[in-house]
Amino acid sequence: MNINLSLFGNQSGDGLRPINVTVDELLSSLPAASREVASLLFMEGITTIELAQKLNLSIQTVLNHKAITLRLIQKYQEKKEKEFKESVKDSAIIEEVKILETASELLIQAIHKNHSELWNITPRQFEELIAEILHKMDFEVTLTPQSHDGGTDIIVKSKTIITEFTWFVECKHFARERPVGIGVFREVLGTHHMHHPNKSIIVASSYFSKEVIKKAEEFKPLIDLNDHKAIFSWVDLVS
Repeated sequence: MNINLSLFGNQSGDGLRPINVTVDELLSSLPAASREVASLLFMEGITTIELAQKLNLSIQTVLNHKAITLRLIQKYQEKKEKEFKESVKDSAIIEEVKILETASELLIQAIHKNHSELWNITPRQFEELIAEILHKMDFEVTLTPQSHDGGTDIIVKSKTIITEFTWFVECKHFARERPVGIGVFREVLGTHHMHHPNKSIIVASSYFSKEVIKKAEEFKPLIDLNDHKAIFSWVDLVS
């Protein structure tokens, strides 16, 4: 099974070229103790409890291996992206960053089987997850560099014979009981007024405060809110 990492580059006039990485390569980068857990969890999509029973391990041990797996997958992606950037630094600059099927596909599978996995990933993996979902919906997706930019984690574009539009997406990976407050909304609104996309979208792993919901009503259809329930519906749709 091939997984294409997200970076494309122009190498010696050959045009945009994806980096291809297999699931086996990803799994082989894990410690032996975590490899079997990761393989069963992400390939078969079984729950944590079922996995613990299958391997005769405690639930806490399985959760520890899962945490190790998610961290190392992220590091593996970052390593591959860095290697690719270094390989093209003396040629034409990287033309654009697009999201295709990445290790985020493994996260989609896991969350599809068990929604609570949404809160077991890092903020950057959350951004990559949302970008991958949007890519699977046939949008052109650019994941911006990891930074404290305030207001734009993902740029989404779509073009038809009739029109073309651009969306800015801000991702907030919060604990399920932590609401998105008005400060986040104001940051997104400020970025929206500065750059004038067709729409700005806030995607949160939790929910929105009443103040944010009320404020968003005033700025419809410019600002759109999507909470964890929306994410689950997207994951189920693209799985």
